[in-house]
Amino acid sequence: MGQDKILKKLEEHDTKLDQINAKLIDHDQRFDDHDKRFADHDKRFDKLIKWNFRIENDIKKLEIKIDQSTDKILSAVDSFAHQVKEVKTEQVFQGKVVSRHETDIRKIKKVLKVT
Repeated sequence: MGQDKILKKLEEHDTKLDQINAKLIDHDQRFDDHDKRFADHDKRFDKLIKWNFRIENDIKKLEIKIDQSTDKILSAVDSFAHQVKEVKTEQVFQGKVVSRHETDIRKIKKVLKVT
């Protein structure tokens, strides 16, 4: 009779171990599914990281082009400002010459008695 109890207990343990084994197999399948998802996410992150590096590189190139363009624009603006200054200076001198000519013309008119 003691042997029957032991066999019955062993059968109960076998049943419980079979249930535990079934759960472990189910969990193992779940972990495999998660591993696949993680591998997929890793691939996606790799793509995003590569894309991010390309974007950063493109931004750096654009910054360099903007800096170069800004330098060219500022140089052109400086040149135009210098030219405008020269024209204004010339305009002042021309104004003085015209004023002197007007004075001379008035004097000539007086001498010639022309109105």
